[in-house]
Amino acid sequence: MREIEVKAKLTNKEAIINKLQSLGCVFEDLKIQNDVVYVEKIGSFETFLSNKIFLRVRKSNEKIYLTLKMNGESSLSKIEHEVEVSSRVEIDHILKHLKFTPVVKTNKKRLTTHYKGFEICVDFVEDLGDFIEVEKVTNEGDSDSIQEEMFDLLKSLGIKNEDQIFEGYDILALKQNV
Repeated sequence: MREIEVKAKLTNKEAIINKLQSLGCVFEDLKIQNDVVYVEKIGSFETFLSNKIFLRVRKSNEKIYLTLKMNGESSLSKIEHEVEVSSRVEIDHILKHLKFTPVVKTNKKRLTTHYKGFEICVDFVEDLGDFIEVEKVTNEGDSDSIQEEMFDLLKSLGIKNEDQIFEGYDILALKQNV
C-alpha cells in the first residue's frame, strides 16, 4: 500500500476544526501518540535520509503499532505497512537485534476525522506546534493528482500555499535538533 499525504502548519487550529465540523466532519476521540523512528544507518542528517527503510513504533493511547515506511514517489508518498503488536519492549528488542537504532521521538495529540474518502488529522506535535494532515492509503491513482486534490481541500479551509509542509514530523524534529 501507498500512503499519500499533504501536511500544513496551522496558525489557528480551532478555526480549522470549526470549519471541518461545519462540513459535517465528526472527530474521533483524542489520541495521544508517542512515536519512535528506527533506522539502520545513523550519523548525519544526510545519513538518516539515505536509509531505505524507516520503522516506527507508535503507542496510540493503549495500542502499539509497528509501521514500515519506504520511500515512494515523494517525501509524502511512501510505501507503508502496519501491524499491531502486543509489546513495545519486545518490539524494541527485536529491532535492536536486527541492527535498527532508535533515532527520533515525537509526541503528539491527534484529532481524526474523515471527509470525501480522506483521513484528516489535526495534530499538536510537542516542540513543533499545530498541523493538519490529509491522508489516503491506496494502491490506485497518481500521487501528484491525489495530493493536489488534498491540498485543494486544505485551501478550501483557508490554508495557504506557504503553510504547506513537505516533511514528516520525524524529519522536522531532527532538523530542529541539528
